[in-house]
Amino acid sequence: MQSSWLKLSISRSMLKLRQHGRKMCTSAAESQQITPAAAMRWAIGGSSFFIAENVLLSEYRQCVIELLGDENRYRLLYGAMSTVASSSIAIGFYRIRGARPLRWAVGATPAPHHVACFLLQAIGFAGLAQSLPKLQIPLVTAGGGKQVTPTPIPGAGAGANWSVRCPFDFSKPDGLHGVQRISRHASLWSFASVCLGAAAVTSSMPQAVCLSMPCMVALIGGAHHDSRARRSMGTELPPDLDAVTSNVPGLALLSGAQGGVASVMHALGDEIKWVNAALGAGLAVLLLLRRVR
Repeated sequence: MQSSWLKLSISRSMLKLRQHGRKMCTSAAESQQITPAAAMRWAIGGSSFFIAENVLLSEYRQCVIELLGDENRYRLLYGAMSTVASSSIAIGFYRIRGARPLRWAVGATPAPHHVACFLLQAIGFAGLAQSLPKLQIPLVTAGGGKQVTPTPIPGAGAGANWSVRCPFDFSKPDGLHGVQRISRHASLWSFASVCLGAAAVTSSMPQAVCLSMPCMVALIGGAHHDSRARRSMGTELPPDLDAVTSNVPGLALLSGAQGGVASVMHALGDEIKWVNAALGAGLAVLLLLRRVR
């Protein structure tokens, strides 16, 4: 009898301690919760610093080299500043996790936002996959290998006409081609699209703003890169290519700079790496299923 009473008393005491511990943790978390204004500063500050240091150090590259007296020191400074800026973005994103104000209750993401997230991330991942070598089905019928000479399969029947080719096509077409028709900086905008998709399903407003900042990086960073290229500072941008392409996605394509929109879209469809795009879109599907299950 005394043993049962002792066990019951111990159980009640442990329960009270756990409840007290939860209250203390909750109070500590609430007291340390970042304010909305501070969260917005963290959300915008890191990416703004990243844009500013890249623009300033690249624009005044020669002046900084002369000031430091050595190009290696400039590269060291550039790398250090970029590392600090990237770290500030990561630290800021960690600091503002779940920060208020909230657009909706946690776990109650509206269905249209899931749809928007999927579309944006499917486009983004498909765009990023275009920078990889073209993936192609290794088994083709006779006449299916246009760029790589197929190797006939030994023992295949006469009616089969199956051949094997390399699953990777490393050829790089010259001139205006593929996603370059959409934007001169397709990879930057594709990454921005992936982040913007994540922002669409994030309940925290500061987090959503932070995830939207890569759009500003692509817009300002891409424009500055083009400006330097036109002045032959670093990379080059041929005038004929500059006239028919744009930094903002689709601007040159829809303006008719590349010709009739219908014919350009047909050419774009022929030039897109569709297997790469399908794999990228597949990744967006997996992320969607993970969110809604």
